[in-house]
Parts: sequence; C-alpha cells; structure tokens
Amino acid sequence: MKRVMKMEMQRRIIASHTVKSVLAGLVLAAVVTFGVPLAANAAGEPCAENPPSCGYLRNSGGYSFQASTDYVNTTTVATGAKKQTVAPGSRTSVGWDWDAVWVPAGRCVKTYGGAFWNIETKTNRVGQVSGRWHKVDNWGASVYMYAANC
Repeated sequence: MKRVMKMEMQRRIIASHTVKSVLAGLVLAAVVTFGVPLAANAAGEPCAENPPSCGYLRNSGGYSFQASTDYVNTTTVATGAKKQTVAPGSRTSVGWDWDAVWVPAGRCVKTYGGAFWNIETKTNRVGQVSGRWHKVDNWGASVYMYAANC
C-alpha cells in the first residue's frame, strides 16, 4: 500500500513539473513572438485586433463589480480610464485592456488569470473602511466578488 501511495505521489510530482515546463515554454514563446512578456496596451487606447495582452474580465460570481483600464496602484487608476460595471454572468467589452477590479470596503474579490485563467489572486476588504483596486494581469480573468471573506 505504501509503495502504491509513493508511486502515485511521484506521478503527481512529475505531472506538476510537466505542466510548469509547458507554461514556461508558452511564456517564452510569447516573449519571442511579441518581443516582450505581453506588456499592457497604452493607457486609454483601444486594443488593435484584440491581442493576447488585451484581456477581458468575466463576472463568474454573484455580485456586480466595477472594472477599469489603466491601473496605477491600489488607490488609483489613470485619469480618463475606461470603466464598466460588470453584472453577474457578463463580461467587459472586447477591445480594451481591462486590468483592474474595484473591491469596495466589506467585499472580497478572487480572480483567476494567467494564460489559462488558473492563477488565483485575491484582495480582501472585509472589515476595512475603504476599497481598493485589484490588479489583473494582461491575460484577463474570471472574477468572483464576495460579500464575505474569500
């Protein structure tokens, strides 16, 4: 029994390393193809032909959220940034570099971004008196907003 468990653990480790190697190869391919690691599009500019660096945000949760282009830091987006309220089950409009989600006081947001939308990040403002912007990578993300800790 112990031998079977050990073999299964080794198989999982090898599979994990294989996935990481594939992801590293894809990132390298993007750098070689695009010349940079998928930099954000220019502030306030629409994306030409919706390149990979121009991700959208999908609301996969049960609460609406505000999305924005042109993230600056956790308290600011650029002057003139495009903003959109995203209802549950919908997504931001195509053709813009959406890269921030507003997390109001008392809410928590969890996003799944990256090339395969499998990299989890979160910002928890439950118990806080102010909100903040949550940065999303340039691949876009699936967004879950909660009215409690996440």
